[in-house]
Amino acid sequence: MDAFQLPVMNPPIRGYLRWAYLLSITSRYEKTLPWYHSNFIQLSCTKYFLEDKIEYFFDFYRGIPNELNYNNPFLLTCSVNYDILSFLKQQDDIISFFVNQIRSGYYCVAFLDESRIPHSSTYKNEAVPSFPHHVLLYGYDANARTFQIAMFDQSFIYRMLELSFDDFFEAYQSMNNLIVSKERADHHSYFYKFDDSKHYEFDKTVVVSQIKDYLASETTCNRINYNAYDLAFGLEVYEYLKKFLWALKENNPSLASRPVLRTIHVLLEHKKLMVDRIKYMEEIGVMKRDEELLKGFEELTAKVEVIRNNLIRGIRRPGTDIIPKVVAEVDNIREKEEVLMTRLLQQLEAN
Repeated sequence: MDAFQLPVMNPPIRGYLRWAYLLSITSRYEKTLPWYHSNFIQLSCTKYFLEDKIEYFFDFYRGIPNELNYNNPFLLTCSVNYDILSFLKQQDDIISFFVNQIRSGYYCVAFLDESRIPHSSTYKNEAVPSFPHHVLLYGYDANARTFQIAMFDQSFIYRMLELSFDDFFEAYQSMNNLIVSKERADHHSYFYKFDDSKHYEFDKTVVVSQIKDYLASETTCNRINYNAYDLAFGLEVYEYLKKFLWALKENNPSLASRPVLRTIHVLLEHKKLMVDRIKYMEEIGVMKRDEELLKGFEELTAKVEVIRNNLIRGIRRPGTDIIPKVVAEVDNIREKEEVLMTRLLQQLEAN
């Protein structure tokens, strides 16, 4: 087979690649919608990012598992490290291995040195000599000697692209060398096959539980395996978001990372998803139509979008002091969201 491509789509969540890659696969299938809308309600963020001088991390929360590893009911999953693949010595053998996986119906999320990939913002960047990252391979063309891939491009936009076999091999070999020299840890490559035999019905109980956790700023998800003392949840994330924004404004030396646009983008995805979820729950009859509730979440979404656009303008115009205004808007969003989430909870418990 000279060319083959597995089905993918632009995913509804793209803030972090672990969501983007898996949802690029499963969102193609309508049968996965009940699972999708039963999830992605809780938010979490790092509490002690200044005290411990670590990355400020703001994201959806599903219990701290490795989301790439056995955490989607519709995906048969296998993970392989570079040590296991060490029998592959030549470029043709390595390329053939990944081509054969795709031909067999497996999506490949390969662990590569992205600084060797021309589409990457780190490509030939002297300030970033290496950049270990996962890249999704979902197709190939043997005649053109290319893989079809998905990743964030130079502009940090999630896109479907082509990668030559030669560039893939260089990124693979560079990552292997970094691991062998112990400069970098091996985060494994993952292989997924969509399992059409799986079934998941929309779970209102799970949704109600997540909303209660969100309102109480706590988590009851997977606590038997993980302590979460260092994370904020639900409504409390807004307090730490403000802490992060003030640290950004003050150029706090303890701020290890500055992912301001990604953070707001995740917050925006959360609000958009809540709008879609309400529409979905009304459509399947889990809750009664509530135009005021839906409008309230749509207005929240618009407010977060304004914040994101203002931050982009602020970054492009150094010296523009927009942080105080953004912090005030964050307070307003938190207040309104508490009212809306409470109303949604009451709606679900009444039906």
